Amino acid sequence: MDEGIVLVWTGVALSAVALALLLAGPHPLHRMAGVVLAFQAFALTLAGFPASRGPEGVLLSLFVLLLGMLVLAVAATLLRPAGQGGEAEGTEQTQP
Repeated sequence: MDEGIVLVWTGVALSAVALALLLAGPHPLHRMAGVVLAFQAFALTLAGFPASRGPEGVLLSLFVLLLGMLVLAVAATLLRPAGQGGEAEGTEQTQP
């Protein structure tokens, strides 16, 4: 088996685990582990991309890159502070 394909499949597995960790719950440890695994999956895919031969290797690499972008997008929305995008929570507006 080609070592590039092994790296790409490992990236697929890590991306799936990262997405599952990010969606598992509100615990910050799940989120941080998901982000770390997403970056590792991205690095493995980039390492396996030049070594993968044939159309299946290229398609798998592109799939993992897209999945990695999805995972990072989910991570960015989940890691955003709660008060972002409007007024801070707990502040009351007073009318003069």
